[in-house]
Amino acid sequence: MTDSKNFFREVPIMRLAGYTKLFLVITLLAAMQAAGTTAMAAEPLAVAGGSFGYVFEVSKGHSLDFSKLDKVHSKTVYASAYRDGLLLTGDKKGRLAAWNLKEKDGEILEDSHRGAVRSIAFSPDGSLFATASKDRTVFIWETNGLKHTQTLEGHDSYVYGTDFSPDSTLLASVGSDNKLVLWDTKTWEESKSIDAHYNAIYAVRFSPDGKTLATASADKFLKVWNVPDLSEKWEVLAHDNGVYCLDFSPDGSLLVTAGADKTIRIWDAATGKELRHVENPDSVSMNSVEFTADGKFVFVGDDSGDILEVDVEQGTIVERGKADTAVKALAVIN
Repeated sequence: MTDSKNFFREVPIMRLAGYTKLFLVITLLAAMQAAGTTAMAAEPLAVAGGSFGYVFEVSKGHSLDFSKLDKVHSKTVYASAYRDGLLLTGDKKGRLAAWNLKEKDGEILEDSHRGAVRSIAFSPDGSLFATASKDRTVFIWETNGLKHTQTLEGHDSYVYGTDFSPDSTLLASVGSDNKLVLWDTKTWEESKSIDAHYNAIYAVRFSPDGKTLATASADKFLKVWNVPDLSEKWEVLAHDNGVYCLDFSPDGSLLVTAGADKTIRIWDAATGKELRHVENPDSVSMNSVEFTADGKFVFVGDDSGDILEVDVEQGTIVERGKADTAVKALAVIN
């Protein structure tokens, strides 16, 4: 990759009485030489996190114009998801915001959670999305109209993660009660529930073919389960501390995890063999990780404000940006 220097430009958008000023922080990955800007070797990235409403764009030397965004989170943003120009973010107060990146405006959803929103997931066709909260519920929403249609109650404590199966027939949820729950999306009834870990489960992802799903936990384990019976396929003591986030590669051959031990680890999804181990000693807890659409890179956000781009094949950090606040959630724009 061509050497480049990261720098951030803070753009004040508007001031709302009683609320914190909203800033949009644009990551310009460029050398800014007379010849032009330096291109980045990955898809654009949108990130939400910290005590304000933040959007970080990591792209090929271009920044987005967010001047018409008119809503703000007043508390830490813990969750985000992106699809077809729509960015969703959720915060510590339980509020959800929808940001239309095509029309460049935003709104706070009226029917929000009573506790922090910790995960947001779109259905494969984008018609629905699910939100998981510390109020012990999962909400189901219609994307068209941003309408809350279902409330799922199957956990005894905080719900930290949720994900749709590739065929949209199942929704998975996990939480601090150590449970992994599968929901039938036709009836929205619980179809299967197991005690999957020895401690809180922070993340869940279906494999691209829908035959397995993976869970990451405070117990330091990464586990892969067969779907739909939830028999265990394999498990591995993945990190030296809690595992906070995970993602499958687009082709399903790899898994990536990150967590409190300041490392990013890449695994063979079929066997659980560790393939790559990436350390970032200057990091704090790593909260979010996601593959790019081509599977060649992963992006990671952490509590120190670092945004890391990792080359999957080489197992090296090839680019980094620095935010003024912890990065709690990210969403790759494909």
